[in-house]
Amino acid sequence: PAPSAARVKEFRIPMTHETIEIANGKTYEGWTFGGTVPGPVLRVRQGDMVRVTLVNDSPMGHSIDLHSARIPMNEAFRTIGPNQELSFEFEARDAGVFMVHCGTPPVLLHIMQGMYMAIIVDPADGWGTDAAKEFVLVQSEFYPQDAEDGAVARPDFDAARDRDARYVVFNGKAFQYKDNPLRADVGDRVRFFVVNAGPN
Repeated sequence: PAPSAARVKEFRIPMTHETIEIANGKTYEGWTFGGTVPGPVLRVRQGDMVRVTLVNDSPMGHSIDLHSARIPMNEAFRTIGPNQELSFEFEARDAGVFMVHCGTPPVLLHIMQGMYMAIIVDPADGWGTDAAKEFVLVQSEFYPQDAEDGAVARPDFDAARDRDARYVVFNGKAFQYKDNPLRADVGDRVRFFVVNAGPN
């Protein structure tokens, strides 16, 4: 076959364990893609070749599952151990916004700890209309155990199984848009990319 004319987008994604702030003054023992919860937004165009290098900088096994990728899961989405790397590639065939998450069992635990993010696949011909502002909202929940003031909270797996969230958040922190609302001007066309990471 002829060589592909697709553009190539490359992403190096470290997986780490970090102390994150999930609400004002509330810290949590999180697991991350790229050091933040949610991880950084990946953005490509339909038809692009996407190359991912996953780097495990954490003390335990993790993986990645891109809902936008149509590839063999047993290779690309397999769990890798500490200090290991895994590289794979796929063609971004389907336009939209998709969830990305850790797929290592128990998946519920890895998602509730913060291992999720969004990938936007823009249509090959664009969205049809320009937007003055674009916003990405990743909804999720946190299930921390009670912790003393100033202490880093640990996960409550039973609460997650019971769907009893302590915090329901957008983009990783409770009430952040109450203090700093998303802003647009009257008459602006605004585009939202929304992902429900759960794990509700």
